Amino acid sequence: MKSLTDFGVTAATARQLVENPAISNDDIRLQIEVLEWKLETPDEMRPTKTGGYLRKAIVDRYDPPKNFKPKSEREAETKRILAVQKERDALKEKRAAADKKKRDLEAKLKAACTARVNKFLFSLSPADREQLIDEAIEKSDGLFRRYAVGYRNNPDAGDLRKAGYDAVIEKHVLTLLADSAVV
Repeated sequence: MKSLTDFGVTAATARQLVENPAISNDDIRLQIEVLEWKLETPDEMRPTKTGGYLRKAIVDRYDPPKNFKPKSEREAETKRILAVQKERDALKEKRAAADKKKRDLEAKLKAACTARVNKFLFSLSPADREQLIDEAIEKSDGLFRRYAVGYRNNPDAGDLRKAGYDAVIEKHVLTLLADSAVV
């Protein structure tokens, strides 16, 4: 009865509805739930006089709208959606952590590789180092060769040419180191 009066049904009318043997408590609960849904759903027509609407809906046994879902179903659907979103967020975080771990590993490997190349280069005499750089550029091709030659001729040529130059030398030294390790 309190649920009825909360929506504006008078106490006397609420008592009549509850005590009417032709109206089940389930019918009353359903109409209250439909009214709550109508009031919560933005694109549904909202009754202006909720008490009068609710009384008439109960007495005339209005059918729920076709798109009506009971509150329990709506709550279960919301829970499922939140669970899926939580699962997606966890998966995103897991992927991000894996990507970071991969990038960190690649950075460590790159640093170790660069250190190995530099150690080898600095173990050479300046003349041998220049000869090795000439060989590296000679054996390179395409755009990397153009960048390496451009940087060798003009060390102020820019970062891109410097990167190409370094890549040519690194590749050549790593090839030499790999070949000497096999022998």
